[in-house]
Amino acid sequence: MRTILKLTTIVPVALALLGGEARSQMSAEDIIRGLSGSSDMTTRGIRLGSPTPAAPAASQPATAKAAPAATTMHRAATGCPSAGTSAGAAANSVQLMVHFTTGSAGLTPAARACLDELAKALGSSALSAFRFRIAGHTDNVGSPDENRKLSQARAAAVVDYLARQHGIAATRLETAGFGQDRPLVEQPAQTAEPRNRRVEVVNLGS
Repeated sequence: MRTILKLTTIVPVALALLGGEARSQMSAEDIIRGLSGSSDMTTRGIRLGSPTPAAPAASQPATAKAAPAATTMHRAATGCPSAGTSAGAAANSVQLMVHFTTGSAGLTPAARACLDELAKALGSSALSAFRFRIAGHTDNVGSPDENRKLSQARAAAVVDYLARQHGIAATRLETAGFGQDRPLVEQPAQTAEPRNRRVEVVNLGS
């Protein structure tokens, strides 16, 4: 009986965590919507930040309902993690959690997968006429000067990857490094807040 109680507690929590991760992933289509100024961003039919995805039709058999959920989870995991939004963020911008190696501008495999989605968006017909600012941000661990330099280096690494690996014209991209000066989430000094370690992409117009 004790084992059954433990499982009934653990399983819903694990599923809730997985669901939250899926909702935070942005596909190229989501990025296009964000950079086009749409506030109604969804990920594979799941609204970002919503508590649960839309329920399937009751008439579907149980086996048919399970398969699309697994497929959605798999596809979302290949997207780009969103850091969320802030009240002061531009309507035509997205905040992406691009993972770098600690204390450097080296791109991790997860970062490359994220930037592959960004490249699809920037290369799409919907956004091909526009220019963008790629801005690096850090948390507030360390000195402000070093964080500013690090964020600039990371923004430059993103532009270099987009240009070299995907042929996105560098003339369409400008870089900025704000370090810890523009946090997405306010935190006490020397706090390692992952959401503040992000890359912000802003549509600058044509």
